[in-house]
Amino acid sequence: MKNKALILSASLCSMLTATAQQVNDYIIVGNKDELRAAIKQVNANTSGNRQFIFMKNGDYDYGTYYNYKNYSSYDPLGRDTIKVDNVSLIGQRARHSGNNPAPADGSTEKGVLIHIKPTKEDLSTTAPIVNQGSGCYLQDFTIENDFKISGTARACCWHDDGNHTIGKNVCLLSYQDTYYAHKADGQFYWETSDLRGSVDFLCGNGDVFFNKCKLVNRDRQPYDKYTHQGEATLSAPYTQVEDFNQPGGHGFIFMDCTIDCESSIWIFGRGWRGWPKEAFINTTLTEQARLRLGTNQTDPKNKEDKTKRVSLTGMQTTDDSHYMQFYEYNTMDENGNNITPETNVLTFKAHDSGTYETVLQASEIDKYQLRNVYTDWTPDVECRQIAVTSVTRSGNSLSWTVGEPAKAFLIEQDGDFVTIVAGTENQYNVNANGNGKFTVRAANMMGGFGEPMEEGNSATGIINVNVNDNENENSLSHREGWGESYNLAGQKVGNGYKGISIVNGKKVINN
Repeated sequence: MKNKALILSASLCSMLTATAQQVNDYIIVGNKDELRAAIKQVNANTSGNRQFIFMKNGDYDYGTYYNYKNYSSYDPLGRDTIKVDNVSLIGQRARHSGNNPAPADGSTEKGVLIHIKPTKEDLSTTAPIVNQGSGCYLQDFTIENDFKISGTARACCWHDDGNHTIGKNVCLLSYQDTYYAHKADGQFYWETSDLRGSVDFLCGNGDVFFNKCKLVNRDRQPYDKYTHQGEATLSAPYTQVEDFNQPGGHGFIFMDCTIDCESSIWIFGRGWRGWPKEAFINTTLTEQARLRLGTNQTDPKNKEDKTKRVSLTGMQTTDDSHYMQFYEYNTMDENGNNITPETNVLTFKAHDSGTYETVLQASEIDKYQLRNVYTDWTPDVECRQIAVTSVTRSGNSLSWTVGEPAKAFLIEQDGDFVTIVAGTENQYNVNANGNGKFTVRAANMMGGFGEPMEEGNSATGIINVNVNDNENENSLSHREGWGESYNLAGQKVGNGYKGISIVNGKKVINN
């Protein structure tokens, strides 16, 4: 036993040594072992001060996780738990994976991918990381659960037992129960994130506000013997607080989100115990999502309501004293046309009064606005990105300007990590190997880095423009789908624009 203890101690020391690189408050990690050691390190700090973990681009493979105790190789330490408050988990950028589409320009992708493969389905034991702390901040990384769907296949990516969690530019990929909020009076916020699944993939307790997120109903076909037959259910709120005006009583609120669909059919959601509540406001449906919303209209044996948008029965929500409150307002197509039914009165079998109108009027949506949901918390302010306004390089000296105070600055060369410098600095001597361009990104006070500004560029124009005839082939007419374009004054321009423009940080001649 003594020898085993020494071995474990030595192993832990080795892991902690791997995260010794700490730069300007950030613990810098580059693989799964370093990440796990960094989480242990922040858990040991009980000061309450915010701590920052920065994940460089790479593959953070948690491997096969034996998540059931009756397995001979059960591994209770196969995943991690954030146990303290105020931890920021920052990636260099989110990496695309699976059906999360790769960049349109076909470039080699760099990013952070955390993934795990549980041996058995379960809601509470499958996520690679569980959060128990308050004030956890997530930005710019992907988590994928590799457990493939076949029948019941609960496989969580992010399991949150904490409170006041913010997710910004995060991608979560699974099939069933992708995201699990697990605190009755908890308050959680997701902004401009990419969340994907097929069965109840956004589920759980508390108030969860999804702001400008992309939500994708995934196709089960690669892993289901019944090709394209599985109905996708986007959400399953389990609201445990009856009073709407109390913390945890708002349920799920989707504001200005976009929904896409890869499966044959899908619905907005179904109730999961308690007093399940949710509202979809100003939702944009892609063409596929618009055509496939509701029950399967191609099956002649289908006797259900062809206009069904939510499940009327829910699951384990049968007590008449418990009820579902599912609402919708201003659902739009990709062209901004309102496609919400004028009325959609439904009879919910688990509703105390049986029947009610699910389409909201304009006068009813004020209570769903962020400031009225979170009256003493401003997560959208905390995750607001800070922009670098200009970057110049003279020899090996890189300098930059920023319009407001920053926590720190991230320096990259061709998307590769170089270093992080303090927010009080405005220059750094780089080792200019090769022809790769340097970029600078500014961090907000939660530690998340904004968009990169490339050397020679500024927010109001181009500092140095070098154009040659070889760039003509990269004109906008040859770069469809490469992203938004701007003129030298920083104004957005369309495909018909003539002259020099900036596309994805690169100078292009448009003839």
